[in-house]
Amino acid sequence: MRVETERMYLYLLSDEEMRLVIEKESDPEMKQAYTEMFEGSLSNPDKRIWYAIWNMELKDDPETIVGDFGFKGFGDDGVIEIGYGLKEEYRHHGYMTET
Repeated sequence: MRVETERMYLYLLSDEEMRLVIEKESDPEMKQAYTEMFEGSLSNPDKRIWYAIWNMELKDDPETIVGDFGFKGFGDDGVIEIGYGLKEEYRHHGYMTET
């Protein structure tokens, strides 16, 4: 799945791409968060968009990833929490608002 915004393409990572993100992550807290998202994706394939990692890629600079986000699955109350991260050089440019 891919969503287009004014300046970006937002798209789901595949299982293999998620495995690579987890493997390369050096921060233990982020590694745990990504692992939980991956496990949620595998356990809920019909609702994968609510568990998988989404990349934020610039339209005018293909293959430039400014950050990622995810929905952290469904809460017991039906509320969905959004988690995100932006590379420092792309902060304060309105990318998360646009996402």
